[in-house]
Amino acid sequence: MSLHSPAALLLLAALAVLAWLAWRSARPVRLETGTLFLWQRVLARHAAPAQRRRRVEPLLWLLAAATALAALGAAGPAWTAAAGAPRVAVFIEPLSPSDVGPGLAEVLDRAAQAAPGADLHVWSAALPEEDSPGRWHVLARAPLAAQLAQFERESAGLEARLYFLCRPDRQPAEVGLVLPRVTAARPAVIFEARSEGESVFLRSGGGAGARVEGASFRGAVTSGDEVEREYAATSAEVHVRGPGQSLVLRRDVPALGVGPQWAGTRHAALLAALGGPSGAGTPEAWLGAEDARPALRLQRGVPTDLAGAELAVDPLHPLFRELPLQGLELGADGRAIAPAPGLRPLASFRRGAEIVGHAVVLSADGRALDFAGDPFAASTTTVAALLLDNAIGVLTGTRPTDRPLYRLVQGELPSRRQAMAAAFEAQGELRTTPAPGRTLEASPWLLVAAALLALAATGVAVRLR
Repeated sequence: MSLHSPAALLLLAALAVLAWLAWRSARPVRLETGTLFLWQRVLARHAAPAQRRRRVEPLLWLLAAATALAALGAAGPAWTAAAGAPRVAVFIEPLSPSDVGPGLAEVLDRAAQAAPGADLHVWSAALPEEDSPGRWHVLARAPLAAQLAQFERESAGLEARLYFLCRPDRQPAEVGLVLPRVTAARPAVIFEARSEGESVFLRSGGGAGARVEGASFRGAVTSGDEVEREYAATSAEVHVRGPGQSLVLRRDVPALGVGPQWAGTRHAALLAALGGPSGAGTPEAWLGAEDARPALRLQRGVPTDLAGAELAVDPLHPLFRELPLQGLELGADGRAIAPAPGLRPLASFRRGAEIVGHAVVLSADGRALDFAGDPFAASTTTVAALLLDNAIGVLTGTRPTDRPLYRLVQGELPSRRQAMAAAFEAQGELRTTPAPGRTLEASPWLLVAAALLALAATGVAVRLR
C-alpha cells in the first residue's frame, strides 16, 4: 500500500482532542450547596454517571471513527496490482487459402522463443489446427496489406507485435519484429494450373516436378526461381500429386443439347469440334430445338424475294465478334423473318430504306436466337465455326473458346507469395514493455464512509438534546 498524501495523517491528532473533551465532560462538577440539597447531591452522584455514559459514548465512537476514516481518506491510500506478462500480438501469414498450412506448431514455438514469458495472442486469415492455442483471432480474407491493417487495428492495445511472413516486408518491420514464415524453401509448390486447348500448364517454384497422370510431359521453361511445365492432356481428367498437394483438372466440355434441326453432316462436325453433343449435367444451350430454352433455332424465316437486297448487321453485337462477313451466308436459303414486336434484329435485308426482312433476330428475353435460314451449312467451315462459337456465347454468356478446356475441380492453389515462401533474415525489433499494473484507490470509499458516520453522529447529537 502507498499513500499519496501522508501529511494528511496529522488529522488523526483530532482523536486526542475528542478523547480530552470526552474526559472533561465525564468529570463531575463540584458545586457547594446548602444542607437542603444534600440528598439531591447523593442522588445525582449515583444517577448522573450512567446517564452521561449513555449519552457520551455512542457519539464519541461515531465521531472518532468518522475522524479516523476521513484522515485516512485524505492521505490517499492505494494498492498497485503486480504487472502481468507483456502481451504480444502474433501475425501468421497462411501458406494455404483455407488453413494456416503446415508448420504451425513450429511457428508457435519460435514465437515463444522470440518473446519469452509473454502472453501470446495470434491473428491469421485462416482457421487454425485443432490443437492450436485458444487465443486465436481470425482475420478477413483479403490482400496481405488489408490483413496487416486489420491486425494492427485489432492489436492496438497490446504491448508488442511479432510477424511471421512468407516474404520480408518493410512496413511491418517498422512497428515490430518480422520473422520468416518458413525456415527453408518449400519444394516445388504449384500455384497456377491452366489450360490452352489440349495443353495443361503447371507453374511452381523450383525443384522436382509433381507426378501427373492423364497427360504427357512436353517441356519446361524456367524463369528466375519459377518453373512452368507443359503437358499434353491424354484423358478427360488430369491428376497432379505433389508434396502436400492433390489436384484434379477435368475437361470442361460445354453441355449442349441437339434438336431435330441440327442433323446434317456439317452440323455434326461443328458439334464435334466443341467436344461432342453434351457435357455433364443439364444442357447449357440447345442447337436446332424448337421448344427448349435457351436455343439456337434454324429455318425460322419464310421464302422471300431477296433480289437486290443488301445485308445490314449490327457490328457491335457479340454474334459478329471477330467474324469475317465476306464468308457469311445469311441469305443463301432465300428466307427472311418478318418484322414483329418483341424481336431484336441483329441482321436485316434492306432495299434502300425499306426492310425486306430479318436474317437473325434475338427474342426479348435473350433465350432464343433465330436464323432465317441455315448459315452453318451454307457458310465456309471456318466462318460457321466462329458463328457457332459466338452464338453459344450469346445464349450462355461465355463463348466455348473463351473458357479453358480443362478446369480445376479438386484441390486448391496457394498464391504465388504463399508457394514461394522462403527463409530470410529477421527484420525490425520486438519492442516489449511490461504491462501497466492496475492501481486500486481506497480514498473515495473511506471518505464516503466518514461522511456517513458524521451524519450518524449528527443524528445522535440531535436526539440527545
